[in-house]
Amino acid sequence: MYVRLALLVFLGLAVYASAQFQDVHSLKGPFTLPFWSMQGNAQVTENFVRLAEDRQNKRGSLWNVVPNMFANWEVTFSFRIHGVSTYGADGLAFWYTEKIDKAGSLFGNDEYFKGIGIVVDTYDNDGAGVHPYVMLLQNDGTKKFNPEHEHGVHKEHDEGELELGGCTLHVRNLETPSTLRITYFNHRLTVEASLEDGAFTRCIDVNKIDLQPGHYFGFTAATGQLADNHDVHRFVVRGLDPQGKPQDLPVCGEGSNVGRALSQVQHELAESKKQLQTLLDKLSSGAPIEGRQSETGAVADPQLQTNVADLRRTVERSNQALETRLHDIERKVVSASTYAKEAGEAAGSSLLSWITSIVLLVTCGAVLYFQYKAHLHRKQKFF
Repeated sequence: MYVRLALLVFLGLAVYASAQFQDVHSLKGPFTLPFWSMQGNAQVTENFVRLAEDRQNKRGSLWNVVPNMFANWEVTFSFRIHGVSTYGADGLAFWYTEKIDKAGSLFGNDEYFKGIGIVVDTYDNDGAGVHPYVMLLQNDGTKKFNPEHEHGVHKEHDEGELELGGCTLHVRNLETPSTLRITYFNHRLTVEASLEDGAFTRCIDVNKIDLQPGHYFGFTAATGQLADNHDVHRFVVRGLDPQGKPQDLPVCGEGSNVGRALSQVQHELAESKKQLQTLLDKLSSGAPIEGRQSETGAVADPQLQTNVADLRRTVERSNQALETRLHDIERKVVSASTYAKEAGEAAGSSLLSWITSIVLLVTCGAVLYFQYKAHLHRKQKFF
């Protein structure tokens, strides 16, 4: 049984290591979120991620922990904002920022973000009657949100507006998800919107905007005294070649992705560690094997007990190191096709070394198990 578990772990590793590159940015149901960090009141369902529910003073976030390495890119995401009240709030935002920001009062994100945000603002702060309103915000990390200013944010003392463009978009309480398509190419950023008819219309078009690779994609949403459900249904990232044509991210085999492969490896590792821990506990306690009770009682060999104790400590250290390495791999897998082979081989090689250690430990545990079984058998035969 233990050898079989070791082989399952090793085969799971082979599936993962054979993938030179996977799409680690996109969100598609059913959601498992292996490369995403969910915080606050956000909750995941099979078909969407609810960032903030239809309750007062809620906020949640969802951040991709793998930095985007495309110089030019296109993202498309589908979302719904809906509630039972006549008026809703506050809104939902998509972010591309230098770091994964802490929670804050700017639609669930930190006010002093560094990067851009595409905000779907559903609350009419100024009474102008143009909401729901989609706006593009850019911040260098020094400016503060001013909710009283019409469609804008300002540095303290009103020095420098952050809003670069926007449009009215009636997205609230539609029957089907709405879609925004954001394209960044040659320092030009455009935002197009598609509602229930499926056709895209231009909302924002800004030139001379500098967005560096290595930043992070994320979503946040918040409610106030008024509230709505804020749901993200789908998020797709594509790199753009020098001619501006989309390049879909490759996957490893039909219908597979790195999330499922990594989740399978993690599941097999968890099962293997559980079985190995049970084995170590049995060896330490001198319990009878397979339900056979010795007439003389189970008397453990002192040297065997020492070996078991040493093995237990080694397993614990390896488990900790493996968990750290798995988390590190999730964060460091890069998504640019130019880095694909290097990233895939590095991740596979790194993970291979650690899982090989686990396989060896499981094998050693099995050897000790059978040694102990033979030891009890000799005692029974002697007496």
